Amino acid sequence: MNVHLTGTVQRTRQGLPPELKQKVKLKKHEVIAYETKTVMMLVWLDKRPVYMLSTFHDASTQQIQRRVKGATETVAKPTVTIDYTAKMGGVDRADLMCTSYSFSRKSVKW
Repeated sequence: MNVHLTGTVQRTRQGLPPELKQKVKLKKHEVIAYETKTVMMLVWLDKRPVYMLSTFHDASTQQIQRRVKGATETVAKPTVTIDYTAKMGGVDRADLMCTSYSFSRKSVKW
């Protein structure tokens, strides 16, 4: 059907391989990937660990230019995170905004 998924996942999620669930000391911008026949699971350390799942991408990286305190540096960033941030649209931002407002209480005005 050519329907693929890409997204972030929490480290404690059930079903992840034990190599990715353990707290591993990673160097800055280091990638650890685990691939099965259909799913690629990846951990990448930027400012904090980023855990990603994808059925479309592999563990390849791309060199990007990033500004840090007025200077530019070259960083190896996984392709899956580049595509995810470019194509996620407003879904994650909308979810973030919805969690800021609590609608659990009913009011008369509604």
